Amino acid sequence: MKQKINRAGQLYSDMLTACPRKQHRDNMQVVLSCLLETLGISRFHAFTAKSPGAISRFLNHQNWSLRTLIRTIRQHALRTFQDSLRGRR
Repeated sequence: MKQKINRAGQLYSDMLTACPRKQHRDNMQVVLSCLLETLGISRFHAFTAKSPGAISRFLNHQNWSLRTLIRTIRQHALRTFQDSLRGRR
């Protein structure tokens, strides 16, 4: 379970760095924290409370780079897969 939390923490920080603006990082942090808490991983707490309107604007109206976010998630998945392989590296 600890390894799973460490991987979640790495993905969490990688996804936050994919957001170029601090305002977007704050909103992404709140959204990711809510998702992780519903999965039972309560280690990552949102530090600042955001209004539902702010989160809605972030998800629906901001031009944030979905391509960068997908690339970050894909790189994390590949890294996790390579770490799980046995044998030489």
